[in-house]
Amino acid sequence: MNTLAVRADAVGLRAADGSTVHLRFADSRRRCECAYLVGSTPGHAVERVTTTRALCRHAQRRAATLALSAAGAGGDVAAVEDRAARTREWLREHAVSLLLSWPALSGDCPEVALPRALLASDADVTLEHGPIRAILEETVLGMPASAFLALDREGLGDWMGAGGTATARRFRRASALRDARVPVRGLPQMDRWTASDARQLARMMATAPMFSLSPRWRGRCAEVGAISRQKERPLVGAWLADHGAGCGVRLLARLVELALAASSRALPLSERVWRLPGDSALAVVETARGPLLHWTRLQDGRVHDYRVVAPTEWNFQPGGVLARALATLPRQGAFLPAARRWMHALDPCEDCTLEVGDA
Repeated sequence: MNTLAVRADAVGLRAADGSTVHLRFADSRRRCECAYLVGSTPGHAVERVTTTRALCRHAQRRAATLALSAAGAGGDVAAVEDRAARTREWLREHAVSLLLSWPALSGDCPEVALPRALLASDADVTLEHGPIRAILEETVLGMPASAFLALDREGLGDWMGAGGTATARRFRRASALRDARVPVRGLPQMDRWTASDARQLARMMATAPMFSLSPRWRGRCAEVGAISRQKERPLVGAWLADHGAGCGVRLLARLVELALAASSRALPLSERVWRLPGDSALAVVETARGPLLHWTRLQDGRVHDYRVVAPTEWNFQPGGVLARALATLPRQGAFLPAARRWMHALDPCEDCTLEVGDA
């Protein structure tokens, strides 16, 4: 069903009727081998990684710093950690997706207040700060963040039914959609990754040419993102029980993370790093869209090889969650709107266009 190939700038998937669906990405992002870093000093490599990645730059810097330091860069790389900057980056991605991109897709007016507040400054501001938390609670949730997180099945239904905010009304419409339902096969949280897992991932990144564009966890596809992190939360379970594992629950998981940040509960800014044989190392850093993997090998103090697996590659590959959703959507009726809703729900790291052709 999902046997079409992955290329550096496109992914081919199958629709339910056997026709071909092409996802075309900007090739500036999907260069997994990072040949432009080969020969660089570790310090220069960190700067180039940071400046050439449009999204999640703080997470990219952190992953590069961890990997290069563990591989033996020593004092050539300053292991600076800016958790506040990574938190802001995370929250901005969720706010833009939920309050700007989703309304545009739905034909609604964008909700600019919270994204603008989070994008306005690089100062140390997060949703825990009173004015920004007030925007979320008054204009998005319509209630205190802690009360939103405590909603049960009936409470979630009441929140959507009352439609007190534009966001609640969009979730009400999402709950009524009859889109594909795809069970969540989440990637394990990184605190459960073993040294053996890290060695296997690093080996595949280093030796399998297409692994970074079509990664596997112990040989299987896995879903990443907020839903993978929050699928055990009662509020998410309430949605799953009543409305199933469609686009809506993936979006709700992002809203849950905004509410968690506003209620003084830390986001899971997890990170791991493993030093591996041959002056190589693997680092993984959690981002809004999922784990970001950097693997590198040094030789004579310079970068000899460098590979990256971005969160998007897990969800947008043949056999991944998007492929499984498209494989159940018939071409008759509203296939393209449904496919675009799924693409938005999974939130690729870069602009992606969808084209449907013949089998």
